[in-house]
Amino acid sequence: MKRAMNRAGKIGLGMMAAWLLAGCGALDDVSFARQLMNGLIAGRYAVRSMIDWPNFRFFEQEVGKQYSQFQKSDERTDFERAFIESFSKSYQAQGAKRDAFFNWQLAKSDDPKKSVVVANCHDKDTIFAFVIAKDGMKKKVTLIKVMQVFDEQKAQEQIRSGELAKGLI
Repeated sequence: MKRAMNRAGKIGLGMMAAWLLAGCGALDDVSFARQLMNGLIAGRYAVRSMIDWPNFRFFEQEVGKQYSQFQKSDERTDFERAFIESFSKSYQAQGAKRDAFFNWQLAKSDDPKKSVVVANCHDKDTIFAFVIAKDGMKKKVTLIKVMQVFDEQKAQEQIRSGELAKGLI
């Protein structure tokens, strides 16, 4: 009887551990983009691993081309650190808040290896778009772009139909 109770306790403990660890799995794409943006705003260097630096485009800049000019790993590390610090300082200097982003959603995409996440910023007239490249379980952001919205209903239709993703991927 004691042996059966001990075994049942171990099984129960194992099931509880599996249940707890299930919440520690890979982030969904929306959570991934949100975590990256929050990290950039806070100036957290740890988010560097979420960016595909050689292919990264930020707003209208080809950051990846600048990054690829550096051959030494310490130069690339300095570039990554400077980019993240600069983003954080400039975002905060504008008086913008981390919670200015809302309406996070996954845009329809026909590309199974890429997804597009969008979020409104400050108001419904500004959308941030994040393109996430996927390689198995690995995810990296390749693009962050800001877009003005002139017709909210049309923008939502483009997000749902996949038209927005086609223009970004």
